Amino acid sequence: MAPFFWLKSMLNPKLNVKKLKRAYASGKRVRVDDFLEAEAANQIRELLAKDNVPMHVAFYVGGQSQTMTLNDFEMRDADQTALLKTELIELASQGIGYCYESVMPTKIKNREVTLMGYGHDIVKQLAECFNSPQMLKLVKQVTSNNSIIKADAQLTRFRAGHYITRHRDQIPSKRREIAYVLSLTDGWHPDWGGLLQFYDKSGAPKDAWSPRFNSLSLFDIGHIHSVTYVTPFAKVPRYSMTGWFMS
Repeated sequence: MAPFFWLKSMLNPKLNVKKLKRAYASGKRVRVDDFLEAEAANQIRELLAKDNVPMHVAFYVGGQSQTMTLNDFEMRDADQTALLKTELIELASQGIGYCYESVMPTKIKNREVTLMGYGHDIVKQLAECFNSPQMLKLVKQVTSNNSIIKADAQLTRFRAGHYITRHRDQIPSKRREIAYVLSLTDGWHPDWGGLLQFYDKSGAPKDAWSPRFNSLSLFDIGHIHSVTYVTPFAKVPRYSMTGWFMS
């Protein structure tokens, strides 16, 4: 495969910023379709389809967030696996916790990029894209939040049994302002789960956004939201680049 695209060509130059700004102002959330240039988005899809990005399993048990390499997670013996599953299910039944797979650009070493090919490189380049002047300017214009100075990022993969329960992203020490989810899976069926579900202040469901290839969801960190349980009959993994724009 040819070298990966230049960062400057990633964002779709035809986005209607004024229209997006009006939409965001009405509810402090907006969905941006055709966010990346088609060539860039299609190249990302092809690379992710090769499934050559070693992931970590992220989950919440014992009152703390934990991560484990996918290999170590799958090498657990039957008793350990059963115990962990019981803990996760019990917490999730109370509306607590999460379980999914991810990799953060800051955890990737240059040697890994060389060994694994473009699978790792795409994660690092997307993180750079989200911190590019063009991206930060666009998000500030759409959200009218001029305090934004940077973004963090992680590539996430949701497969059968994965979920994130209801929560807000407000952690004062993290200086988060706007959450984002860039959907990178094509052909996702809403019956498979994995929906970005929003709730009102009482915790009752409002509406949900099904993953849509090359769409960027932006929303204020005050929104209560979740990622609904991915069903056993989901045909493909749900890939997204996610994170927060921060002040």
